[in-house]
Amino acid sequence: MKATLRVLLSTLVGTIAVVLLLGALIFVGFVACLGAWVVGTRPVSEESIVKSAATRTKSNSGDFAPAAPLCAELRSHEAYLLQDGKVLLVGRDPRNELKVQLFDPMQDTITLAPDEYGCEITKSASGLMSIGGHGLADTAESRNKLVFRALSKTPILKDWQPDIVSLPHEQILLAGGSTRGRDMLDTCSDTITKVVLYDAATNKQILVGRLNVARGNAAPAVLKDGRILFTGGDLVDPGIPEDSRMSRKITYLRSTEIYNPRTRRFTNGPLMKVSRSRHRTIVLADGRVLVIGGLSGTAGKADFTHTAEIYDPKTNSFGPLIPMSTWRLRCQTVLLPSGNVLVMGVGQFASDQAELFDAINNKFIAKSMILPRLWQTATVLNDGRVFIAGGLRRLAVLSDEQDLYAKRCELFVEPKSLELAK
Repeated sequence: MKATLRVLLSTLVGTIAVVLLLGALIFVGFVACLGAWVVGTRPVSEESIVKSAATRTKSNSGDFAPAAPLCAELRSHEAYLLQDGKVLLVGRDPRNELKVQLFDPMQDTITLAPDEYGCEITKSASGLMSIGGHGLADTAESRNKLVFRALSKTPILKDWQPDIVSLPHEQILLAGGSTRGRDMLDTCSDTITKVVLYDAATNKQILVGRLNVARGNAAPAVLKDGRILFTGGDLVDPGIPEDSRMSRKITYLRSTEIYNPRTRRFTNGPLMKVSRSRHRTIVLADGRVLVIGGLSGTAGKADFTHTAEIYDPKTNSFGPLIPMSTWRLRCQTVLLPSGNVLVMGVGQFASDQAELFDAINNKFIAKSMILPRLWQTATVLNDGRVFIAGGLRRLAVLSDEQDLYAKRCELFVEPKSLELAK
């Protein structure tokens, strides 16, 4: 009997010891995870990130390098390449005060400029553009901004959210999209299929036709021959009573169509490999069109996609590409002087994930920006480098958080050989 009691007592003590040991391990693990979470959610200073990046960055290695910091944080801004090669940054700070800053790429300095230099883009009788006292470089981006300024002063966009395409001779094509207010996203409405040509020089608009398929967020791209490619987009079921956008059935399209400005007619194009909306397209130097990311699937099952494909106007067909390293939604794309493409951000929140698209070998090379960013600007400088400025490092989603702005700028230098970029 005594032996049996001793065995039971020994077993009980051993069990208690094991339970206490497991409890201690669980507690230590919880404390460690909690500490890691606290440290992980605490904003890391820009200077520590920049110092870390400087140790791994080599000139001409195809990486992102630190550039001068902004004089004032920018909540929203635009970047203008000037005739002298400098970049003018015009925007609002977190207090909604206008701030104008000038980046000198030769000196790697940013200085404050008088506010009056950043208010309006003007065009002289000889065709030279300027913003305040600074002459603008004659780039497609500057010309687009001049025309968009004129468009924003008209009532055309008051109740309409179309896809917008910039054309030569200060013209803009507005196509499809959705209406605001009572008929929002009602595909039975003419505003979903109508196509309007706006002439900034005469401030006139004319109805030039209708899309074959009602679509919005179709990422139109102007081909080398002047035709316009509309890819995918979203189609909202008009049969569901008006309530809210989330209650409507949304179809993400694979279909495409091409608009010919000479005949003012739309013709159906080839199907894409993947349905997508809110994606990005960019016309490559050889005339092909790179199509990346977006939303894909059907209502209730839609997801962000990291897929990519190429449209070739010579064969009028789409070809698949090896997917990107991550999903991207309305990300930022920059055509580099080499013909390659720099892709930055994911579009929904601040991210440092970037990619370099090799247009010769049709593949993506994953890269990392120095800072995570959202809504930054990217300007190709005269020497081929890309100047990246501003944006949000963190977009507040909780009531006790605050937006965190990126003050430090950076430069991307494309490698002489893409082997160095891997």
